[in-house]
Amino acid sequence: MPLDLFYGIAAEEINRQAFDKDLMARAFAMALGDGDKTRAIYIGIRAERLEEQAREVDRAQQAAEIEKEQDLQRQAHENAAAKERERKEKDAARQNAVASEAAAKERERKEKDAARKSAEAQAREKDRLPNPADFTDPKIAAAVAAMREALQYSWFKK
Repeated sequence: MPLDLFYGIAAEEINRQAFDKDLMARAFAMALGDGDKTRAIYIGIRAERLEEQAREVDRAQQAAEIEKEQDLQRQAHENAAAKERERKEKDAARQNAVASEAAAKERERKEKDAARKSAEAQAREKDRLPNPADFTDPKIAAAVAAMREALQYSWFKK
């Protein structure tokens, strides 16, 4: 605000009799009782005080604007950080899902491989067993047939 405006405000205070009584007493003492000088001194000092008050208000407004801007920047930073955390969490969840799926497929593959190997081992065992037709003695042939049947039954239980 221009300084002239403050001089006008101080003069208006005197005209309305709404002046600062302590400041008027000081001005009167400085003017050594001269009424015109008293008004002039009062207007000068009061205008300087009004200007200083205006500066303080401006500084307070600037500080409030700076604080508001800093709050907005801080909020924007926090929002960006929250979005980044959310993105990372989604990526981690996606990676966990892929890893879980891969682990399940690997378990399934291992189970199938183990079942295949077990079936192959049983087939090899079965092939190594004697055949009852290979024996001419009917008691031995019957014993071999019973043994094969017992072994075959035990494989089904496994």
